[in-house]
Amino acid sequence: MSELEDLKRLPSWEWPPTAAAAIKQGLLSADPAEQVLATGLAGDLVVMDDDLAGILLGVLRSDAPEEVRGNAAIALGPALEEAFEVGFDDELDVEFDDRVLSEARVEEIQRVLAVMHGDEGVPLFVRRMCLEASVRAPQDWHADAIRAAFERPELQWRLTALFCMGHTPGFEASILESLDASDTALVVEAVRSAGLLELSAAGPKVLSLAGDERGDRGVRLAAVEALATIETEGSDELLVSLTESEDEELAELAFESLEERRVFSEPPDSGY
Repeated sequence: MSELEDLKRLPSWEWPPTAAAAIKQGLLSADPAEQVLATGLAGDLVVMDDDLAGILLGVLRSDAPEEVRGNAAIALGPALEEAFEVGFDDELDVEFDDRVLSEARVEEIQRVLAVMHGDEGVPLFVRRMCLEASVRAPQDWHADAIRAAFERPELQWRLTALFCMGHTPGFEASILESLDASDTALVVEAVRSAGLLELSAAGPKVLSLAGDERGDRGVRLAAVEALATIETEGSDELLVSLTESEDEELAELAFESLEERRVFSEPPDSGY
């Protein structure tokens, strides 16, 4: 069993000090399977730094298999989101925030992702993953890119567009429209994006999908998860009932959604 396989079995807060070095070594391996495993671990902020991001960029721009390259792009997403949320203009609150990447590295990542997404010579999967990673830190070009992806006939591009809509306000109408799509994969992505945006207009439809015992199971699971952030009449009652489901995964998701609602509905601690 390789060290990377050991890491995959552990939560990242239990990773040993050697984790970052093992992941970097895996990314540079000549074995595509080892690279795929490494890219799946590399996005965790516990190990991310400028050096690791640079290696991921190198893999993305290499002639490695497209799965490896696309996964390398996706691994850069969490660090981009962290950089966007924390920013570089204000003094860092060291108690709550951390900057895992320098501003120069973030700008390089955004530039590379934009260029590769727009390059039709790059494999479709890699281009899609570049867009999906890039939207974690909003850029001016994203809206047009998402709109173009959504209008393309290929299912995979439409899935990418719906994923990105969950990180990009302004596409609420397209999300609502896609909740009634004939393809269940599109419905799942629409439900997830509605949840990310806390889209109240989607509430009745998402509630219906969550309660549909005869519907697609993947859609139902996504809907139950989305109800954690979408308030709609009858949702509390449904989630409570689903915690008693014989489907253990469904019951656990319902419980987690109720817990998330409870946490975010509690008044903030006044400190007294």
